Parts: sequence; structure tokens; C-alpha cells
Amino acid sequence: AYRHLGRAYFHMNDFGAAIKALKQSLELEKNNSTTLLFLGLCYHKLKEDDNAAGCLAKAIAVNPGNANARYSLGQIYEEQGKIDDAIAQYAAAGELLPEAADVHYRLGRLYDRVGKKDEAFRAYQRSGPYLNRIGAPE
Repeated sequence: AYRHLGRAYFHMNDFGAAIKALKQSLELEKNNSTTLLFLGLCYHKLKEDDNAAGCLAKAIAVNPGNANARYSLGQIYEEQGKIDDAIAQYAAAGELLPEAADVHYRLGRLYDRVGKKDEAFRAYQRSGPYLNRIGAPE
């Protein structure tokens, strides 16, 4: 029940209340990947990225197939300038969600930034629908 309450608070942008409820949920279900994901997202919204990254990394450790946690951790790493770490998370998320064009677009952008043009090209190809929506990168 606390997990659902935490998610409801998250969607109402009441991140403090969401964190409280999600922490209570974790006391009952210590290794719930979804709860850890939402806790990480709350911390990220509050600009507490060290806490966010810790929760997301634990969510991935509990469930390596949690693509949303990998994508979110990739975003944090990208914002922190940890490009290799961001690439690793985006690549893993892209394998788990091959149709998630935004994941492939972000991956392509980072590959391009580090000079891996062939990898960037392949990632951009996989992001086709997303690129059509936002316009091709320059």
C-alpha cells in the first residue's frame, strides 16, 4: 500500500511525501525494484542526485532488467558528466527496450560526443521515430 501511495504522491509532484511513503514501503519490501526506482526519481526531482543514483543503482542490482532505472541512472550520469557510465546505462536500457527511440537518441548523442561515429550512427538509426519528431541533430 505504501508503494502505491508513494507513486501517487510522486505523480502529484509531492516528492517529500512520496519519499516518506516509499521508505515505509521499503521497510516491508526491502528489495522492491519499482519502489527503489520511484525513490530514485523523487530524489532526482529534488536535485539530490547522489541519493537518486544510489537508489537507482540498487534497483538495478535487485533487477538488472529494470530498463527505467537504467535510463534514469544514465540521465543522472550524463548530467554529472560521467559519459562512459551514462553510455553503459543507456546501452543496457536500449537492449531492454529496443523500441525506445529516446534511449537510442541519447546514446547516439553521447557516442557522437566521444567520437564513436559508427556507434552514434547505429544508435541514431534506431532512434528514427524520435528524430523525426524532434529533428535530426546537427
